[in-house]
Amino acid sequence: MIFKFIAGVITTCLLLTLPLSSQRAEGAETLVKEKPVGRDAPLWDNSPDPAAYTLPAIKKISKGIFRIGNIIVNKSEGFVSINGEINMDEGLVEYLACGPRGKLHESVLKLDVDPYYMQIA
Repeated sequence: MIFKFIAGVITTCLLLTLPLSSQRAEGAETLVKEKPVGRDAPLWDNSPDPAAYTLPAIKKISKGIFRIGNIIVNKSEGFVSINGEINMDEGLVEYLACGPRGKLHESVLKLDVDPYYMQIA
């Protein structure tokens, strides 16, 4: 008996918290997604929208040689070629290499590549 009463109270509370269809339509018009500012803002905002992100085009250059973004994959000889530069020659090292938006203050090499493309290669 007490269990049915408690279940009824919980169900009633849950139903009261659901918005009506007319309230939902009004709320959808007033909600505007604002960009975070100050401490909550991202360090950079030039990344593509994740919803619009597409897979990289894999282009065949010649037999056994493919291009994925800025990466050249040579399947016949078994190597991957990536352009980059030496980032640091002294100090504490955390990573051997990272992309242009990675932790450059502790990386030996700065590679001109999206890490996702490198993972595919």
